[in-house]
Amino acid sequence: MSIWSSAAPDPREFATIRLIRVPTSGGVTGLITANEVIGCYTHWDTYRTQPCPGDGCPLCLDGQPKRWQGYLSLQSQTTQRQVVLQITALAAQQLHQEKVRYGYIRGLLAEFSRAAKRPNGRILVQCRQLPNAPTDLSEPVNIPKYMALIWQSNGDLR
Repeated sequence: MSIWSSAAPDPREFATIRLIRVPTSGGVTGLITANEVIGCYTHWDTYRTQPCPGDGCPLCLDGQPKRWQGYLSLQSQTTQRQVVLQITALAAQQLHQEKVRYGYIRGLLAEFSRAAKRPNGRILVQCRQLPNAPTDLSEPVNIPKYMALIWQSNGDLR
């Protein structure tokens, strides 16, 4: 459920960070900079994803289905820049299992791809530790502030 704030994030704070999704073919590989996956329920409406504010949500009252979307920051192996990756609940569960396995996800090398190379196919996650843990890993992106800017709202999703 969203908690609203009167202060909008400064767009310059996130000017170089892109929101990405796992492509149909190929994939996304990078070092996870997040300490955990964070997410919220969303609706698909008017050709875009919007956060569900919870009780009294007009889209819920209209019968629009909602789904949970997860987000995490990682340093892309391709561009060497930090990005925010949108993932599904099943992919988030896989990352939770990796956190149980290793005790953390920050600093793991992760590969995300689509099953059967289909649009909206299941996201597959493979993680592994690096032999030499990176010491200069970027600070994680503040996902609630970043998504508030993307969704053009004045809220954060704590």
